[in-house]
Amino acid sequence: MQSDRLPREIISWQFEPVLVLRTLAAANAQGPTVAAYGGKYLARGGRTETLEGEWMLNRLVILEFDSVDRAKQWLDSPEYSAIKHLRHQAAKTNMVVIEGA
Repeated sequence: MQSDRLPREIISWQFEPVLVLRTLAAANAQGPTVAAYGGKYLARGGRTETLEGEWMLNRLVILEFDSVDRAKQWLDSPEYSAIKHLRHQAAKTNMVVIEGA
């Protein structure tokens, strides 16, 4: 069965287990900037379980955008740039973007 849904792009970041100083201010400030660029949260810090390998994951956030370009526009936007430092101060993170199927 084919879906009418268009492929979407995913941006995700992983919070390193070494530093988990996440602040409420960072989390609350970020949400409206994601929505302003058409993004939505698919996962936001729910329970994780490593099924293979040695990935010691502490927290994972997954966002969905219409395109890689739109995800990058959000990341570089004036709205997010003004508060990005809150996430950087709160946690050591890695971020990737994944093209949709």
